[in-house]
Amino acid sequence: MSAALTQSTTRTLTQSEIALLDVFVTKARYIWTREARDPPYSPSGEQRAFRKTFNYPSAKGSPSHVTLLVAGDDYFAMYVDGVLIQPADTHHKWDQILAFDVPLPVVQSNSTPSSVDDANLVIGFRGVNLKDFAGIAVAAQVEYESAAAPDVFYTGSDQSWLGEKLFQEQWEQPSFNRNGRQQAGGATWDPAVVYSQDARRDGDVRMVREEVMVSTGSPQMLRYRRGREWTRR
Repeated sequence: MSAALTQSTTRTLTQSEIALLDVFVTKARYIWTREARDPPYSPSGEQRAFRKTFNYPSAKGSPSHVTLLVAGDDYFAMYVDGVLIQPADTHHKWDQILAFDVPLPVVQSNSTPSSVDDANLVIGFRGVNLKDFAGIAVAAQVEYESAAAPDVFYTGSDQSWLGEKLFQEQWEQPSFNRNGRQQAGGATWDPAVVYSQDARRDGDVRMVREEVMVSTGSPQMLRYRRGREWTRR
């Protein structure tokens, strides 16, 4: 059982999001999982999972929303704090950047403000490979209710982006323990492999429509068949 958030509207990029697009183009790198071959080719038709945990600075107060710029090779599903924001779209083209505006918190928590889940933002991607690579490139910007300066982070900036070939149920949830003893198939969730060039791939990757998909409303519960959404096929 999981939840999904509806994308109800689109809008043009704000000035801060245009600046984030520049960060994506000039600084973000594609990340992949470790594979048997180098460069990291993955078998066609297989899936790979990626996780990033961002710790909210306590001095900035409560977050209001996160903007995500994403390019997936070949296509991807995206989760924020365990909620499905972007379902896997087989029509997605690997060289196109998509933008998402997601309200925070995505799910209203009944826990205390000091809980670990409330103090972190967890972003997950399930990438599906059609040929050669299964990777993701991301630039993210978190804004706060206090109007404090936003925080920006992106793939390739450090080793906090994790990747895994063999992933199990609930891997995208904030409560998931990647260091747990019962990891499917010996999953280790190591730091992702970083592509040596920037996300443009010499100008190939682009934003066809300079617009943001805005998610609104309350998450709707979804039920998945085992082995379809949560685990590697």
